[in-house]
Amino acid sequence: MLIVGVVATAAMRLLVQPKFRYVWSSTRGWIIVVCLSLAVMLVAFAVGGLMRRSSLRFEPPLLLLIVCGGTSAALLLSGSILLGQFAVVLAAAVAGAFVVAIRETITGEALALVFSLVLVALLVSGYFFAELPAASAILLAAAPCLALIPMKFVVRVALVSLPVAIALFLAFRASPPLDY
Repeated sequence: MLIVGVVATAAMRLLVQPKFRYVWSSTRGWIIVVCLSLAVMLVAFAVGGLMRRSSLRFEPPLLLLIVCGGTSAALLLSGSILLGQFAVVLAAAVAGAFVVAIRETITGEALALVFSLVLVALLVSGYFFAELPAASAILLAAAPCLALIPMKFVVRVALVSLPVAIALFLAFRASPPLDY
């Protein structure tokens, strides 16, 4: 977890460099970077737990693809086509990584770290550099955590889909008008 924390802190610091340099004080900036790093660690812990606890082989990719799809749609609604496309690329990478994981050449923990870091980076970019509402970003980041609740597969899919749907609704409501 120490390595995950260091990597997450370095990545988040680089990601918010413009805000750090021009908008925030040093203290405020480091507090935000540490909080974002903790969010990456929490999502990585949740995704790693999902990998270990899943009873069906297709369960982790399905749940993570739901999160990626919702993230892509929310970022597109927030006015950033590029970030939305990056979330689709993340979904493709998740699908490809699970094909490799089925052959047991990659561990779930490695996938969890990369997925959580890229997901939180996309959401942070959408919040700070596009118009993604904070509530949508938080709901999308928290969605994988709900997959840890020990329930039947269908209920877990619904639990992960619910915050994604709410995040999409909030992003739609906050999206810029399309009638130019």
